[in-house]
Amino acid sequence: MEAREIHLKADGLKLVGELHVPSEDGIHPALCICHGIPAAPPDPTDRGYAQLAQRFCHAGFATLIFNFRGTG
Repeated sequence: MEAREIHLKADGLKLVGELHVPSEDGIHPALCICHGIPAAPPDPTDRGYAQLAQRFCHAGFATLIFNFRGTG
């Protein structure tokens, strides 16, 4: 599995995301995980969406997670 940071632009603002790609060659189904808008700071011990993205990746899915503008 490979995980790499990606940068997207929305209305001139930079959004940061992480793309998880399976190690196996070939075409993979893809998922984009869009989080809910947090009401409180995240628990630093909760790996949350990154851990979920890794689990999908190990199941063969290319998986993108990102922070909406103003939340990350």
